[in-house]
This record gives sequence, structure tokens and C-alpha cells, in this order.
Amino acid sequence: MNNAPFALGHGRFKALRRRAFTLVELLVVIGIMGMMLAITVTAFEGVGKGAKLRAALTELKTTLSLARQYAITDRQIVFVVFPCDQVNLSDSTNLAFTRYSSYCLCTTGRWSRMLNQWHHLPKGVIFDRVRTPPPGRVALGYVNVFDRSVSNNLSTIPFPIEASNQVDQTVTVVRFNPNGRLHTTQDSTPVIFVTEGSVRVNPTTAALVDYMIQPGAPSFMLEVRPLTGRVKITELSP
Repeated sequence: MNNAPFALGHGRFKALRRRAFTLVELLVVIGIMGMMLAITVTAFEGVGKGAKLRAALTELKTTLSLARQYAITDRQIVFVVFPCDQVNLSDSTNLAFTRYSSYCLCTTGRWSRMLNQWHHLPKGVIFDRVRTPPPGRVALGYVNVFDRSVSNNLSTIPFPIEASNQVDQTVTVVRFNPNGRLHTTQDSTPVIFVTEGSVRVNPTTAALVDYMIQPGAPSFMLEVRPLTGRVKITELSP
């Protein structure tokens, strides 16, 4: 009797059995894929946050350079205004969410006016109001622009600009003189710190409710060279 077909079919069956996966093997593969997916999602979230922070730095650097050009072209002082919690915005609740997360260009030379629209930092990116410059920069007179104990960081101007209810307020600013140089004093030069965090404001009263810097978040310092107006960005340790 010829058993060749049976032997051939039996051999194929054994080969198929060797190529199949057991339930345990499938569960292991699924577990590994899940771990890889979790790691990938976490990595992309980190990239997204870093991208938003760097985009904010690029836009702020461009705006500071633009402010300097406006000052030279119009031959007048140009302010880059950074709203903080000491600014009264109770009658301008639409600007309540600008605290520590927005800035604008304005001038008060011939008339009070904004030179462009409000610039808003991406969600999750804020100005660091408490960080101090590295020791080497402190020795050169560099101070956080939000340090209101330093008179060079402050100017009294009509604010909010181009609002029907504007009043003279002392606001936090970086100023450029008509010659394009940064407005400084002998012992202080303002620098700006940008990091990750959150700001919560009461939408009804415009009062600051909470200000939090994310622990371990990357931090960057922007400094404007007083004579040339060149903006330098330095990454700092958390």
C-alpha cells in the first residue's frame, strides 16, 4: 500500500504546527508592542512640549528685534510690555489671560498706540517671574525683567494700549531707545526667562489665581545686548 500522500500531508501538518504561535507567545508579543507604544507616545509628547517652547523663543526673539527696528525707524522709544499680576486689568477682562504669558509692542512718543497685535505664548509655556540670572550675569547687572524692585524694568504709560478705559499704569517693559540701543541703567540690564508652567486667572475679576512652574522643566534666558540689540538665547539647567 502506498503511504506517500499520507506521509507528505503529515509532514505539511507538522510544518504548520512548527510555524504557529502559542497563546503565551502571542500575549508576550502584545505586551511588548504595548510597552513600545507607551514609550513612543511619551517621547512624542516630550518632543511636542519642546517644540512649543522653542517656537515661543523664536517668536519672542523676532519680536524684540522688530521692536528695535521700530525704534530706529520712528525715532522714538518703543516698549515691549509684559503684563504681570500688579497691572490692573479689572476693566479689561479680555486681557486677563495675558499675565505672564503674553506681550505686545507699543509706543507713547507722538501718540499711544500698539505697533502690532498681542503675542501669546503657547499653552503650557510661561514667563518665569522668579528666576535669577546665573552668577556671572548677576555680576554684570543682569536682572529678571519681572523684578519690580528695579526701576529700569518699569515704565508708567497709558495701559491697556488703545483701550477706551486706558489709564496710566506702571508696567513691566523692555525699552528700546530711538538709536536702537536697549534702555539700561548703569547697574541693571533686563533679561527674560521662558519655561513650562501654567497661569490661572479669574475670568470675572481678572485677578491672578495660580502661577506654577512645572518641576524640572527646561528654562531659557533671553538677553538683549545693550549696544547692538542682538538677542541671545541661553538654555539653563532646570
